[in-house]
Amino acid sequence: MNQKWYQLSKIYPKEAKVPEGINVARGVPKVSLASWNVDPNRVLVDMNEKGVPIPTSDRRAITDFLHDVGRKYWEYIPLDEIFKMLEGHGIVPLQEDGTRWSGWLLGDKECGSPGSEDQRTLFQLAIRQPDGLWALSKNGILITWCTLNGTGTKKYEIVSYVS
Repeated sequence: MNQKWYQLSKIYPKEAKVPEGINVARGVPKVSLASWNVDPNRVLVDMNEKGVPIPTSDRRAITDFLHDVGRKYWEYIPLDEIFKMLEGHGIVPLQEDGTRWSGWLLGDKECGSPGSEDQRTLFQLAIRQPDGLWALSKNGILITWCTLNGTGTKKYEIVSYVS
């Protein structure tokens, strides 16, 4: 069964008649999700589809922002700030099932200590398309973090970039 249709069927009951314009065999919706009474803020991406690149102007702005994040030390890992900036460009991070990411980042190893190199994650991204649907991005964001030694307070060093 096509994964996108399977995911859409979680929102749209499988016993219901398929709306006009939906090509079930390929799972490519040709109608907007609004016509299905689906929350437009719900992200739903087929993780097997070919990704699309982040537009160059958005990628530059994201890269500049992530560079600025790395220029200071943080008392926390600034995911909210990063995610809000991404959303301003019509981009959201994804979980493995193709829905909007939610979760925690764990780890407070000191920079350079054994295991600190394991404190990283790669976020797959989705890009909102002009028709209101989401497309998988071929780009992701890698974030690494570690705590600083000898600062008197726990501060994080963050390194992040667009892949």
